[in-house]
Amino acid sequence: MATKYILDLTKEEYRDDFMGIAEFDKNQPKEFWQYEARDKLVEKLELFLSDAQKYKGERAKNRSKTWLSHNAILVTGQRGTGKTVFLRNSEVMWQSFCKLSSNPSSAIYFLDSIDPTMLVEQDNFANVIIAQIYSEVEFKIKKNSSDVSELLKSDFYKTLKILADSLGKKEEFEGYSGIDKVLQYKSGINIEKYFHNYVESAINILGCDALALPIDDVDMALNRAYEVVDEVRRLLGCPYIIPIVSGDVRLYEQMVNIHFDEKAYRSRSQNQLCINKGINLSTELTDAYLTKVFPNQMRITLLPIDYIAPTLEIKTSAKSEMYPYRDHVRQVH
Repeated sequence: MATKYILDLTKEEYRDDFMGIAEFDKNQPKEFWQYEARDKLVEKLELFLSDAQKYKGERAKNRSKTWLSHNAILVTGQRGTGKTVFLRNSEVMWQSFCKLSSNPSSAIYFLDSIDPTMLVEQDNFANVIIAQIYSEVEFKIKKNSSDVSELLKSDFYKTLKILADSLGKKEEFEGYSGIDKVLQYKSGINIEKYFHNYVESAINILGCDALALPIDDVDMALNRAYEVVDEVRRLLGCPYIIPIVSGDVRLYEQMVNIHFDEKAYRSRSQNQLCINKGINLSTELTDAYLTKVFPNQMRITLLPIDYIAPTLEIKTSAKSEMYPYRDHVRQVH
């Protein structure tokens, strides 16, 4: 039996909360169209939550040791397939699944979505991520101050200060020489460890095992696309964080390719052989880089409306009956 879908035109345009427990019932018509992608997302969240819990156990034995995980989920699809809506419903998808399976939904804490198009030119994406986590923890402390021990608070603010001090800009290394310059670089090298400590202290206060971080519309912030993807690779490889990134993978390929193009050869070069080698190298690096950041098995493709059109019905008012989408198309044409 084919799955039936609904397009409810009686709802306000701003409403994008389409997910609920009923959407998991295969016998009910679905207002949320991307249910196959939803099942894949929930499956991957379960997997990464398990990894985060195991990582927490390993860190309890040796907190100075860090590991990286390629756990970034890429939600990709053509323009208009609903990537932003899918991202905004990701938390409700997880909560609905947990209610049906009797799992604690609080094990994954969903941070507010970050939209790179909203960043001003001077913003550093790494600092935005750190601030996003800080904001959630600060809210929790103010709301339930008596429930958070002073030891946890102290550890959180301590790890934040150490991390902030290590995130120096390149020009801050200038003016140092000898052992002082070595110490400055040493601080930068330890950023990964400091970031893991910071996130770990945050989840201890938030009472969860992992943080889900939705990142929306990266493909629209073309001048920041490589920076965002590189931060996903560099900092968000922490097993405690599950990045859920949306965007058209073809645009990622283009922007990352442009970045490597600039590094692989000089367009003003008179050596055509060198230019050809640089172009080939840039293409190979782009493919390898994106495969590392967004492994193929972690990519979720949203389907365009054409795939569900045969069973899609439209609802125009509370009292009227629904009619097939195909009939609507015929009337329009």
